Amino acid sequence: MANDEWMMGVHDGLSAHFKCPDGKSRPGTHWSIGLKRGDKTYTAMVKGLLADDASQATRADTGYQSRTCMDYLFDRLSQGWHPDQQEDHLIYITNPRGAPADPAAVPAPAPAAKPWWKLW
Repeated sequence: MANDEWMMGVHDGLSAHFKCPDGKSRPGTHWSIGLKRGDKTYTAMVKGLLADDASQATRADTGYQSRTCMDYLFDRLSQGWHPDQQEDHLIYITNPRGAPADPAAVPAPAPAAKPWWKLW
């Protein structure tokens, strides 16, 4: 089944912090994506969580995030998945290839310990 037989578009998205299996919460968007093939229409839900090193530009670019989720669904379709098969889709969205990581998202190295005799 070729991807060009499918039409796809975003219906809606809910941006929030989502609880992960490890107990932590992570920012992202739960996307409602419409798929159409011929006369049949489907809706798939994809939760796109932002990677720890996602830059501020990536975090602000909802177009990039939604396209990444649709690309994921196109990949799933090419692997044989069909929208009739209900599935919890979860992906982690990183920076576009070639984009630098956000320096603010990468933890700074710990400062060197002062000798016990230095008070300042």
